[in-house]
Amino acid sequence: QPWGHFFVDGKLLPQQTDNAPYYGPAGGIHCSVPDWTKFLNLQLKGYLGESSFLKAETFKKLFTPYPKQDDRIYTYGAWGMGSRDWAGGTIFGHDGDNVRNYSSAWLIPAKRSFIMSNSNVSSKIGGDAVFYAMDELMIHYYGKERKP
Repeated sequence: QPWGHFFVDGKLLPQQTDNAPYYGPAGGIHCSVPDWTKFLNLQLKGYLGESSFLKAETFKKLFTPYPKQDDRIYTYGAWGMGSRDWAGGTIFGHDGDNVRNYSSAWLIPAKRSFIMSNSNVSSKIGGDAVFYAMDELMIHYYGKERKP
């Protein structure tokens, strides 16, 4: 398995550790890229009403926005919710890190697809790399315009 990395004195140092259990809202879940892909596909199909893994009303609740605390919209399933022209409407995104790894995923229901990017480095460099890859995927697959 790839090890996560910390920046220490300007150098990347591998660390096969994780956050303390109380710090991980998802219980410190780790999975392979193929398993993460299966999970995202399940979520997309659930949103589209094409999965019997959970009851339809359960999927509906997971994608329902909960009461707003600020200008962002989050669902009960921990998805950030928004709308993008290039995506044909509603999108759902989730980013996360454990200070050693970084992951970002977006569900794009109108296109019946999702994109994700992962890095075994967190911090600014890992996050920037993940966001650059996500931007390139959006440009390539969905025609999103590059902004200067």
